[in-house]
Amino acid sequence: MKKEQIIKTAMKLFVSQGFENTPTSQISKESQVATGTLFHHFKTKEDLINEVYIYVKKSMASYVFKNYKSSDSTKEQIKQIWTDIIKWSFSNQDESQFLEKFYGSSYIDNVTVEQMEKDFEIGGKVFETSKKEKLIKDMPIELFSNITFGLLHAFEKEFYKKKRLDDKLLNKCWDMYWGLLKR
Repeated sequence: MKKEQIIKTAMKLFVSQGFENTPTSQISKESQVATGTLFHHFKTKEDLINEVYIYVKKSMASYVFKNYKSSDSTKEQIKQIWTDIIKWSFSNQDESQFLEKFYGSSYIDNVTVEQMEKDFEIGGKVFETSKKEKLIKDMPIELFSNITFGLLHAFEKEFYKKKRLDDKLLNKCWDMYWGLLKR
């Protein structure tokens, strides 16, 4: 319970103030735990940001892949994953803003990134299948991920302004995304 509270508080502070400008004393204070408790759970602030990253990515993966159906066409799989990413992001704005700020950041170590790749293995397989089926342009998975998350964050801002998910706009977003990817 205390560990999760520290993670959630740190996530919000890292988003609003940045990593460097967020002292562990403030994280402890706003988490309502002693600084010693924070360091009992996390040896360093760097360990803490990596744990926040893991927490956020696991939350996203469990939501995004719960509706995955291997029996769907590859294009439908991509659309379902895309739609669920947007829905997760809208429902988890703090987590989404954390990813926007720290995805690809040097604060997140390679071990953490590799660990999280396992949780997104389904997405990688769908990506590889879509390339083999010549549904999407031939590109490295890193570029595919950057396109996906770059557009995602741009579209999120539109949904945040409206304060609701609009199916018409969601479909327009999908059409734009698919237009960039398809062959």
